[in-house]
Amino acid sequence: MKNFKYLIFVFSLFLLSCGSDDGKSSVMRWTGENNVSDFKRYVGGPDGGREFVIEGVDGNGNPINADSVKNAEVRRRFSDSYKAGLFTYMTVEFNNDIITYVDSMKIVSTYQFKNDSLFVLRSDKKLIYVATGNTDSLYRVEGLLYYQLSDKEPQIISSDKSVDLETALKSAGYSSLQEMKNPLDTIIWCNVKYIFK
Repeated sequence: MKNFKYLIFVFSLFLLSCGSDDGKSSVMRWTGENNVSDFKRYVGGPDGGREFVIEGVDGNGNPINADSVKNAEVRRRFSDSYKAGLFTYMTVEFNNDIITYVDSMKIVSTYQFKNDSLFVLRSDKKLIYVATGNTDSLYRVEGLLYYQLSDKEPQIISSDKSVDLETALKSAGYSSLQEMKNPLDTIIWCNVKYIFK
């Protein structure tokens, strides 16, 4: 019985020594924070497309909160595409030279960073993109694009890549803003960053 108590004591010490020193988990999870960035809205006109800038005052003379207007526009235009909790179940854990990446599947592998992008290395030596950032903070991007041309039905595109003016114009069938002559033509895009810590 004395040996049994001694074994339990030694085992308890072992478990304590294996724990994190700072009490924090080494597993990175989505923080619940999404950063809507690069929100842009262009409308057509006689001289071509121009950016619609959110500024001014409301009906009570108070300055307009541009962030509130952007968030409302994202919810309105991208309600079916924007998924606030898209990466709720994704986790990343670094352990020396090994990463444990869980999304739709669990991968335990070596990893590498290329230009701030994190990749896991599959057994066939192909790289799988995980996220952008570093071992302290990562993020994933969802690019959202909405365009409506003249009297046509609006089109909405969601991508795992950032959207910019060139991408938006090309998707809408334009090569430049000067071609957006119809005042009903509208192009809106934003990039949503899902933050992991």
